[in-house]
Amino acid sequence: MHGKIFDACVDVRKESKTFGHWFGVELSDTGVSQIYMSQGFAHGFCVLSDWVDLHYKVSHPYNPSDEGGVLWNDPDIDIKWPLPESQLNVSERDRNYQLLSEIEL
Repeated sequence: MHGKIFDACVDVRKESKTFGHWFGVELSDTGVSQIYMSQGFAHGFCVLSDWVDLHYKVSHPYNPSDEGGVLWNDPDIDIKWPLPESQLNVSERDRNYQLLSEIEL
């Protein structure tokens, strides 16, 4: 990894007692550089440096039909992003995800 991000992870396992809860961690090339998430977690990140080179390790080969997400600013989850909304550059795809309460899991 090169650069710095804030990574937010959300428990989307319906049967979990922490369903809908989130935690966040700063990852960088000068500190913690990776995090492990079990299956059943969604995550998104906010870039905190001028650029970032980030790599994922996954449990099975990538399949585009598996992609999905939760709206980055879902008020029920209430992630505390480290930058104000006016400074965020959210992709069109991420702006169009549903609230967690609307997703059939």
